[in-house]
Amino acid sequence: MPHWPAYADVPAALQYLKRFFKLVILSNADRPSLAASGLWRGGAPTRSQLDFELNAADAGQFLARVGYPDLVKGGKTRFRGSLGWNGDPALIDYASLNGSLQLESSSGQFLEIEPGIGKLISLMSLQSLPRRITLDFRDVFSKGFGFDDINAAAQVESGVMKVKD
Repeated sequence: MPHWPAYADVPAALQYLKRFFKLVILSNADRPSLAASGLWRGGAPTRSQLDFELNAADAGQFLARVGYPDLVKGGKTRFRGSLGWNGDPALIDYASLNGSLQLESSSGQFLEIEPGIGKLISLMSLQSLPRRITLDFRDVFSKGFGFDDINAAAQVESGVMKVKD
């Protein structure tokens, strides 16, 4: 193949695009889905931004697939966030890392809970009151700690995450 010279405007266009590089990833293999978009701004200083949303119909199966088995059973989950930092996308600068994270999960069970205190919390939880009224004590007699809903929000400032909820 002969050498093909670039059009005269290509180097300038690539330099412009380098300032605002955007990456979009979509995946839905085996029910979990991940949607993400990123922004990489060149120049001085460079800046990276990542916005993402992960949805899993079964958080336990998803966690097992990514190397964390036997932590959760079930649990329909949505995890989303927006994070930004100075530097390249592959080199997170934790000192400048800022953003927010949200987690919503329902109808699951933590499997690695200490039997004594975990069962006591499960019995006393106001969240489990509707289950107790229907005489549903499955989580008390099985391994772990059942949950109906978990909602959490966190803020990241200068690399330090603070959970708000």
